[in-house]
Amino acid sequence: MPGWIWLLLVIFMIVVLIVGAAYVVFRALAAMRTVTGLTGVIGDKIADAQSSSSERESHDPLLTQPLSVASERYSQAHAEVIRRHDRIRERHMRTWQQWKHFND
Repeated sequence: MPGWIWLLLVIFMIVVLIVGAAYVVFRALAAMRTVTGLTGVIGDKIADAQSSSSERESHDPLLTQPLSVASERYSQAHAEVIRRHDRIRERHMRTWQQWKHFND
């Protein structure tokens, strides 16, 4: 083989090595940004998991809490249902009253 072909092969090999190294560096930087974001999310999750026991108690399943907690939640939810039905009933009555006077 002539000498100039060897020179072209060496130059091509050096260019390929430089491009490969640049690719590795850019991918490593992208991976580092991803890992940094992930560690932030994991840190937030761990901080939430280590919250005070009163906050954690409200997130515990209802069957592991005392019966008084369940009955209190039920009574609050039922009271809200009754208030919502009363609001619906009042709106309904107002609408019918408006229609009654509108058609008179």
